Amino acid sequence: MKRFFDSITSIDHFTHNLNLHQNTLQCAGCAQSDQFVSHGFVIKFRHNAQPEKVGKRIFCSNRYQHTGCGRTFQLYIASEIPSFQYDAIRLFVFISALFANFSVVSAYQKFTGASGEARHAWRWLNQLMRRLMGFRGDFRTRTQPKPMSLKIQSRKRKLLLPTLKQVFVSVIDCTAYQLHYQRSFM
Repeated sequence: MKRFFDSITSIDHFTHNLNLHQNTLQCAGCAQSDQFVSHGFVIKFRHNAQPEKVGKRIFCSNRYQHTGCGRTFQLYIASEIPSFQYDAIRLFVFISALFANFSVVSAYQKFTGASGEARHAWRWLNQLMRRLMGFRGDFRTRTQPKPMSLKIQSRKRKLLLPTLKQVFVSVIDCTAYQLHYQRSFM
């Protein structure tokens, strides 16, 4: 099932015509394809900003003579990372700052606009480390990634940055990754 779309209008158009997509949609829970119902928008509340629509829910209906399983699925615009406060652009800028040899904390603080709370920077780095094997699986090549020309002292960054460099050479940014592979970057 397609999870990431270009814009909120393309998601809205897709969910208004769910009956037309019966051949391509299939519920992961019950394997039915004709029980989907549009269920409302996914809204993110950003700091000092208005609530913003970033996706939409669809529901495999088990109500009113429908025989679905009752699971709810969320469809997102590609510039949003599910369960993540910041968007994909800020994450890409954070990773680019790591390539530019910023420290993890200063990259996080400078490009997210956050002050204090440096622990979140390390959470981001740890989440990227957990996804490392997935990235390597997506970009399997016979050649090893070229070593970075930067002088990196952190063991995590030595493992992570060459793989992320290969990811961004192939797909440009986090948004393109989510659109192409239809899975969350983090």
